[in-house]
Parts: sequence; structure tokens; C-alpha cells
Amino acid sequence: MKKLFLVTTFFCAAIVCNAQLYGFNENSYPAYDNKAFVDSIAALHPDIIRYPQGKSTNFSDWKTDKPTLPSLAAMQRKVGCDILFVLNMNSSTLAYQIEMLDSANRLGIPIKYIEFANEVSNDALLKKFDSSGKKYGNECKQWAKAIKLKYPKAKFGAWGEDKPDIPNWNKQLLSVYTPDALVSHLYPNEGTITNNGIIDTAFFSHWLEHSFERNGIDFKIPVWITEYNLNPDGLKLLKKGQHKSGLVFMTQKLAKMGCQMLIMHSLSQGINGAFQVYDDGSVKMRPTGKAFKEVKK
Repeated sequence: MKKLFLVTTFFCAAIVCNAQLYGFNENSYPAYDNKAFVDSIAALHPDIIRYPQGKSTNFSDWKTDKPTLPSLAAMQRKVGCDILFVLNMNSSTLAYQIEMLDSANRLGIPIKYIEFANEVSNDALLKKFDSSGKKYGNECKQWAKAIKLKYPKAKFGAWGEDKPDIPNWNKQLLSVYTPDALVSHLYPNEGTITNNGIIDTAFFSHWLEHSFERNGIDFKIPVWITEYNLNPDGLKLLKKGQHKSGLVFMTQKLAKMGCQMLIMHSLSQGINGAFQVYDDGSVKMRPTGKAFKEVKK
């Protein structure tokens, strides 16, 4: 019998928020010049695509990495979605990241949503910011001020997860800077949320609630979940159909809790890809894509 103790002051389920944005992390492969792939993305009608993808963001170079900005813009026009730009605050500079936004804007991509780095709790960024939410917050504030001069309507999300080694991260961050949203990522281990290969929805629901409590997120500030899915390392315990149904449940629960942005990991390839794109260019929808299609009905 699984047990989970909840803090009684938890209240985010009562929060009413604006309409949610549903989408995906983009991918470096395959390229967006694959018409079947782009048509498949468009058929799911995502509201938003996160660019660039995941942990590679903190070492990315938008001038040399794939997908290129022109191909991203072509995909964005076809799909009709917004783009969430994740800024490289580790190996890049404010000026170079503004240049990226300017280039994207010239290509016709509206600059509406911006995320300050990816998973600041990783080693590279923790070292840069000396494990200080305050230091990170001050840099976010400086970058936001500069970007707002050009793009005054842009909304900004900052990493907002307390961890055992940074228990006061959010308090420190919010002492110097209040973003438009706190950013969090969720990847429950399948062994934790299942019984005999079946998703335990009651426990899964409590696990999600407790995750926000543990991470110091109380929903007083809007929340963007810019990466989530079930365990990305295997999904070996789940019975057939449980990946899709578990992801549908997770998405609907997070929406009810008031998360404003729900971005699945990821568009293609890997165990959690919405699509599998083969060498011959053909495309097959996978459980993540099927789950997204269901929640977007």
C-alpha cells in the first residue's frame, strides 16, 4: 500500500487560470523539411512548441544547431502555433539571445513566450549561479528588462523548483524578481505510480500534488510545465495502453490544478515521442501523440 502525506495548506486545485496552452518540446531530428512530419504535427493542433529542446538548450547555438530558425518558422506557419523560446543563459550572452529573438521575429515568429534557461538545477547552471535563486533572479530581471524594450508583450517564465540541495531557491528568486510564471518539469517513475502495470490514478493524483508542495510551488504565481511525460527511461512496467491513459490522466490533472502551459516531451523519436519518423520519411503516431490528440479534442 503506497502512502503519501500531504500538506493541508495545499490549495492549487482551487486556482482558476486562463485557458491552457498545450504543446510539445521540439526536436533536433528529423528536420522540418519532412512534409509528412510537419503535416502530422499540424493535425494535432498544438498551441505551442518549445524551442530549443531540453537540456541541450544550455549549450545551444541557434546559428549552427538544428532545426534552423527558417525551418522552425516554416513549421510554425504551417502548424499555426506559438513558440516558447528557451534562452541559453549558460554558454551564451544576452546580446546573442536577443539577436536570436530578432531573427525569429523577422522570419514572422511572434515573440510572446520566453523561458529563462532549461532546468537551472543542473550542474552547469547551478555552478554559474552559485546555487543562488537570488543570483539567477537578478540575471532574469536584467534580461527581461532588456527584452521588454523590444518585445513589451512578451511573457517570461523562470525556473521554480526547490530541491534538497537548494531548498530556498524559489524564496530567493522571488525576493528579487517576479516572473510571469514559475517553470517546472514532471517525470514520475512508472514504478511509483503503478500497481501490477496499471496506473494507480488515486496515488498518481496525490503524487502530482505533492510534487508541487515539495518543489515550493503554491500557484500564487502562474505555473508553466514546459516538460512532462511518464518515465523517459524505459516504461517497461506499464501494460499495453497504460502509457496513453496515464498521460491523459496526468494532463487533465495538471490542467485542473491550474497549470497555464502543458508541454509534453516530445515531438518525435524516443520512448516519449509523439511520432516516430523513419528513415524513409514515413511517420507513425505513438502513445504520446495519441494522448495529446485525446486531451485536445
